[in-house]
Amino acid sequence: MTGSPERTQTYRELAAIARTAASLVEQIAPGQLDAYLATSAIVASVLSEFGVAATAVSGYFGTEPHSWLEAEGFRIDPARALLGGPLVHPVALQSEYLAEVSFPACWSPEEAVAQFASVFEYPAISAERGWTIFDYLLHSSFAAVRVA
Repeated sequence: MTGSPERTQTYRELAAIARTAASLVEQIAPGQLDAYLATSAIVASVLSEFGVAATAVSGYFGTEPHSWLEAEGFRIDPARALLGGPLVHPVALQSEYLAEVSFPACWSPEEAVAQFASVFEYPAISAERGWTIFDYLLHSSFAAVRVA
């Protein structure tokens, strides 16, 4: 990542959050694309706790329907852990993403966890797992540093 030291730091912190979220989802729901996509709501909620506004975007990745987040000039996509490629990269870069709809990603923690849990067969159990992801991301060492 090239650019100003602040932009490089923002990238590193967003990438740490995205990698950690993807790793935690892999432990809960290996290979389940919907779980990775639903984790974006949790990531957006955690970013909001740090004062970083994110945008939820839906459209296509290549020819497949897809959704992701954008914040601080970066695209954040935990699902790329399954699809290959970087989990975080500058929005300005040419890519396979085609945005169709975007809106402020301002889910409360409760809404984000409910969205995550909704993609599983047992939502009550999955809500507990969603809270584990939220809490881990919020309280991890990389979270102590302001993202932007």
